[in-house]
Amino acid sequence: MKRLLPCLALAVTLGAAATALGHHASNLDYDENTVGTVDGVVFDIFWANPHIHIYLTVENDDGSSETWDMEGPNLNSLRRRGVTRGSIEIGDQIAITGTLGRDGTRRIWAESIVKADGTVVMHGGCPVTRSGGGAPGALSRRTRFGIGSLLIGIGAPAQVMAAEEDFIGSWLFYIDHRPAGDAYGTLDIEAADEGIAGYIDGGPAQLRIDDDEITLLFDWDNGGGIVSVSELTGSLVDAGIEGIVRHDGETTGSWRAALRSGPPGQGEPPDPVDLGGTWSMRTDDGSGKESFAMTPEAEAFRQAFMPQLDDPVLRCVSDGLVRVTGGPFAKEILHQEGRITILYEDMHEIRRVYLDGEFPEDVELLDSPLGYSIGHWEGSTLVVETRGLRPALWHRAGGKPISADAHITEYIYRGDDGNLHVELVLDDPVNYERSPLRHTVFAPTPEYEFSYYGCDPDAFYRALYLEQQLELYFGRSRYRR
Repeated sequence: MKRLLPCLALAVTLGAAATALGHHASNLDYDENTVGTVDGVVFDIFWANPHIHIYLTVENDDGSSETWDMEGPNLNSLRRRGVTRGSIEIGDQIAITGTLGRDGTRRIWAESIVKADGTVVMHGGCPVTRSGGGAPGALSRRTRFGIGSLLIGIGAPAQVMAAEEDFIGSWLFYIDHRPAGDAYGTLDIEAADEGIAGYIDGGPAQLRIDDDEITLLFDWDNGGGIVSVSELTGSLVDAGIEGIVRHDGETTGSWRAALRSGPPGQGEPPDPVDLGGTWSMRTDDGSGKESFAMTPEAEAFRQAFMPQLDDPVLRCVSDGLVRVTGGPFAKEILHQEGRITILYEDMHEIRRVYLDGEFPEDVELLDSPLGYSIGHWEGSTLVVETRGLRPALWHRAGGKPISADAHITEYIYRGDDGNLHVELVLDDPVNYERSPLRHTVFAPTPEYEFSYYGCDPDAFYRALYLEQQLELYFGRSRYRR
């Protein structure tokens, strides 16, 4: 029996709920505003990456039966939570609570799984809804500022105010807010033709400056396709800028920023350090900035992109460099003579960074998911340049394209906090009028051992078959990466 339920206050933090749809699940597959519980008997189990699937026979009140497809987290995440292949078996009666599929599809993204005997297999929470409604992926615009406000559109220059010169520059900013968690990023405030303009991680940011106070609107994606807008207000202090974060009218965290000229070590003599070891993601995908200054061609691609059909990782195809380096999986760095090797838990990718080398003459023809990388030291920062990339996607599956002509630069260094910082710059004039940026942080986890990343596209094609979308899928090859 299927039961539609209100969103219950399950024992889970908002941070966990915010990422309920998972690293590769799409908000276009599931309606985050509709939560339900499905009771049924397990008749098949797909225990593989990128996501597990459990197939149920569900008896309706009128005596008829339906087949339901439950989708859940990847195997590596489940192992860390103590959920294994033997936790659920064919023939089990289970109740699944989660986000229901869109347009009446018999699909559910699992938040909680409970057996008939009361055994809790997995405990999750209610998915976070997009504030303010609106179409999937659209900006959730706040109405706090009335008519006549200086906030006159995303990225529009603010009117000239007193003390604006005190804010102009490039700032390293740190934000800690619920439900997204904490993250680093870059805030650029620049003189414009009609005042000043602001950018967060390369994407336009609405702003207002009044004397020594600043207000920013920050649009971010939680990774499941749910886009929100938070309001950042702050004041100049001796150390930079400090302020609070508001979301839906409530204070949800704090932020601070410090002026700097760029990542550490730029222009300094080489002073190599040991970056070796196993590192696990501390802040997933950086700030999650949603909007960027895209070219008309890129915007047309994004509008036509359908994650549930076009996202390559659902077919067990490589995420590409940007996504594999910023996903929720661990990586191991090995120092070797003349090169650094990076092992990724995600799809077990292997990458080599050749130190003080040169690009091959035909590098642009390489067409590789991870490209060809060369590196050098500036101070204690490893600067890595990559070319020869296969067309791919930006760090979330929202259809923001990366062309084969793109160049990527990474600044990799140990921070004062002992963590590994990776600042990535995407130079892709084909798709972006201003380079997108991302700042991810990894914590040292020497005790962690990689889990096997087994990936099988069977569930992806089965879903297309059941929903009669195979013909549509085969006709969309131009959107595949």
